[in-house]
Amino acid sequence: MSNQFGADYFVGTRLSLGGDITDFWPSDKPVWLRSLADRLGTHMSDVSAVGDSSGDFDMLRTVWHPYWVGHDLAVGLTAVHHPDGDTKRIAPDIMAAAGV
Repeated sequence: MSNQFGADYFVGTRLSLGGDITDFWPSDKPVWLRSLADRLGTHMSDVSAVGDSSGDFDMLRTVWHPYWVGHDLAVGLTAVHHPDGDTKRIAPDIMAAAGV
């Protein structure tokens, strides 16, 4: 399952085989991103994130390349806005921001 989308790193609420739930809260997102960037030796200026709900605000404010896919750009949030959430349109923007 972890390679279903080809992602090298991912995180979220998890359900164990025994039925236990391990929550991943909105406040955990920026902490996890900073920790991963540190482990990889990556500066936050090279990190992008995509969000679609108020639970993503802190994460989006942590990265230098935030992308918002909600219908309307949230008040007080500065991000590249893709209201249709089309990954095929967002990915080239992220790659260009990364200089790839």
